[in-house]
Amino acid sequence: MKVNVTYTGPNPQRVHYVLGFIQGHPYMPRHVRLAMNDWTDADIRIDYTPRDIPLEPNEYFLPAQEMFFAREKRSQQCVANQYTFANRKLYSVEQLEGPSSAFIIERKFGFDILETIFFHLTRLEEYYCDASLKDQWDMMEEKHHFLIRNKLYQQPIVDNLVEALLLAIGLEPVTFKSKLTITHDIDVLRKFPNVKKSLRAIAGDVKRNKSLRSFSKIYNLYKETKSGKVKDPYDTFERLFVKDEHRKIVYFMAGGTSANDEKYDIKSKEFKSIYELAISRGYQIGLHPSYNSYDDYVMITDERNKLQNIIGGKVRTSRQHFLRFAFDETITALSDSGIYEDSTLGYQHRIGYRCGTAFTYLLYDLRRDRNSRVSETPMIVMDGALLDECDGDMARASILLFQFVDKYLQNSHMTINFHNTIFDPTRYDTESMWRMYDSIIEKYN
Repeated sequence: MKVNVTYTGPNPQRVHYVLGFIQGHPYMPRHVRLAMNDWTDADIRIDYTPRDIPLEPNEYFLPAQEMFFAREKRSQQCVANQYTFANRKLYSVEQLEGPSSAFIIERKFGFDILETIFFHLTRLEEYYCDASLKDQWDMMEEKHHFLIRNKLYQQPIVDNLVEALLLAIGLEPVTFKSKLTITHDIDVLRKFPNVKKSLRAIAGDVKRNKSLRSFSKIYNLYKETKSGKVKDPYDTFERLFVKDEHRKIVYFMAGGTSANDEKYDIKSKEFKSIYELAISRGYQIGLHPSYNSYDDYVMITDERNKLQNIIGGKVRTSRQHFLRFAFDETITALSDSGIYEDSTLGYQHRIGYRCGTAFTYLLYDLRRDRNSRVSETPMIVMDGALLDECDGDMARASILLFQFVDKYLQNSHMTINFHNTIFDPTRYDTESMWRMYDSIIEKYN
């Protein structure tokens, strides 16, 4: 079956990009082919134009908003209008606020689905973000994100639109059991590697706990670790690296020039034992590029080469340290350094869908205005972000996590990120954290 989209407006490469995303979406039936401006033998036709037109049988009208695909490449202040379809609530990205409306009436869609998808996948608002809205890491503060402002970040907005579009034109979306990708960012190998770093760790714990009373507990943990009575609090790898048959990736650092980089020796026996354990458990080895690498392909390339030389294999996937990602620089830096898959685009202080989708997709290079060579596997749940959203309350975090996960056990994908350091007893209740980690994996088995 062929579905043809007729479009004669500007920037057709952007429309091609969105249609390519829909074509490759897990919901898309495999017997269906999306085409653009190829009317020959089309079973379903979609006219994508700003002008309402009379429709023939098997023809649909999709209103072209001409905001993100227009010739003038600029950001807009946008609103999320609600549309309803078959007991579903869908949300647009539009310039003007309007009342709740029907998603489709008599084969005419209520808003520009394609531009809405493009807005979310490309993180257009972050690309054009004004400096006044950025945080200390030179990224758009989360409170200004469109999805967060509209309290929509815990919904896969884009995936919902793809499903509704298919149903609206008479196609049955593919259904399946959700898959899980388990990932770990390894920022630090040990909490107490030497005296200097141990003192810094102890001081940091006291400051974070805002209580001198915590000093005794932390210091006793340090003494027990050094005496060999207990393992270092960050040495959680034996339990962290699971054997379950899911996709699994561990991201290691291999350098850095910033105080935000906790450097460790990847040539050490200690590191060798950790990455060999990961490989034996079926993990893919990825790079955790350092803090200042986000716009520097030379730095990423150097760190990638160092890690490859140690593990004796190719490294093709990465996640930026501090989730530091500049949409005008990082995509190019990753591509030029030989990284073909990224998993940075999640939230720092909450769980949810920063890109509107749960699934891996191809990133769009807005600076060059074309498809990139880097795919994105969005991070949906990160341990620290979950706890931040719940103000460190473990009970609240557990409830939020499982309410969220239970919604998406079908027809979705969950990428989680648990650090080896999150199980530190001086920070959180260790067993409660392990229960959350173990339980989320069990739900996907």
